[in-house]
Amino acid sequence: MHRVLEINEILVLILQLIPHESKHPTAAAVASTCRAFYEPAYDALWEELPAMRPLFNLLPRDLLARAGFRHDVARELGAQEWARFLNRCARVKTLTLKERDGGDDLEDRIRTIVLMRRGSTGPILPKAHTLLVDGDFFAAGRGHVGHLPLFVGPEIREVRFTAGTSRQHREIVEQLMLSCPRIQSIGLLECRGKEARLLPSFAGLETVVCSGNVDLPILARVRSLRHLSVPLASEPVGLTGTEDAASAIVRFPVLETLKLRGIRHSRHVIPLLESIHSPRLHKIHLETSNQRHPDAPRSCGAALTALASHFPRLRSLTLDGWWPLATFPHKAITELHHLEELCLTSGKFTLADQCIVDLGGACPALRHLEVYSAQRQDERLSSWTLHALELAVTHLPRLEHLATNFDTLHVDTLAAPRATSRAPMTLAVTKSPLYAEHIRPAAAYISSVYPNARFGLPENYVVKEGDEDHRRWGQVAQAVLLHKDVV
Repeated sequence: MHRVLEINEILVLILQLIPHESKHPTAAAVASTCRAFYEPAYDALWEELPAMRPLFNLLPRDLLARAGFRHDVARELGAQEWARFLNRCARVKTLTLKERDGGDDLEDRIRTIVLMRRGSTGPILPKAHTLLVDGDFFAAGRGHVGHLPLFVGPEIREVRFTAGTSRQHREIVEQLMLSCPRIQSIGLLECRGKEARLLPSFAGLETVVCSGNVDLPILARVRSLRHLSVPLASEPVGLTGTEDAASAIVRFPVLETLKLRGIRHSRHVIPLLESIHSPRLHKIHLETSNQRHPDAPRSCGAALTALASHFPRLRSLTLDGWWPLATFPHKAITELHHLEELCLTSGKFTLADQCIVDLGGACPALRHLEVYSAQRQDERLSSWTLHALELAVTHLPRLEHLATNFDTLHVDTLAAPRATSRAPMTLAVTKSPLYAEHIRPAAAYISSVYPNARFGLPENYVVKEGDEDHRRWGQVAQAVLLHKDVV
């Protein structure tokens, strides 16, 4: 066979071959089902357009004729052909521009669409809300940038760049300012210079994600910015100066979430935290890249102290990378009394029973707790005991999710719990020295403390072949279910 049938072709054939009044109940049921899913199937098929070529392939190949060195339209596009093309275009929600879409063939197809629009003023993809630029799409010619408003219009809300040069990004952003003024989210490889100065022009811009160098003083002036995710490899400049009028500017006035990646020294976050004037900031994610230096503990402590001082009503805190915290919870964390989510993915401490008591006294609203050890393979992992679950019932009554890779100790010394909770607790444990004789006692204890307990895996956790820890905890989960049935 030269090709396979597409979903839409299969549906059309079924609808043509099986009429409404079919005497065969099974066939009639199949046809009825196909009619019900006909439109949803088309929507699903065209909702995400991975490249522009599938769209151009809808145009008949005999439309183009070569006249000298240029292509021209050989015939008029029929009304049904044009309607079929626009019908597919109206279903596209996400458009991806790829490198292989470039070249002369693309230019020919674009010229055809331009000539066949017949004075229409709307974009070809009227309902597209997401634009992804993957690869050096515009390398074939800068003229393609000028054609961008032909395809997308004011419904575009999100734009992401994964490749290309700063100049190309700037040209695209300039076009989007005219055709897509209501963009709410933009992702760039770099955000500095001219392209950064264009961003405040988008009145509704709420989210900026950048993977390279970023001009924070300019982003600070985007008055609608609510979510910011950028790298911070060095101390930011231009945010805390008092020598000129710029110091009077209200920076990040409505910021709600902040994610800083690639932090080389935790003290670098202090000037940025001090420059944020938003009372709405409730979520902070700090990810370090290399903090194994002698001053790291003091630097981390200063950063956390500044964080707690400026944002005492913080509800979510994630410390990713290497944070050498000698104790848990850190004093600064105990000052965040409104904390609901806490995630520590590094450090060298023990989740002792007293830690649960102290954390409950400081953060009674905590619902989500993740603590991970980042020691090397030749070092002993930190530990915790299942007895901490019983303490969590008393001191953290709202806790619904607990994830850790700490070693689970002292299962053989568990006694009957004195506190229980019917909260839908989820346990995501990846490291456990549980032996076969510990499985039933652990299951009985967990079932007694949290009768509605569920077992899961931490986010982004990959189960490796021969993972004994995962296998043993799977047996514990099965034993918990069996224990519930027996009870």
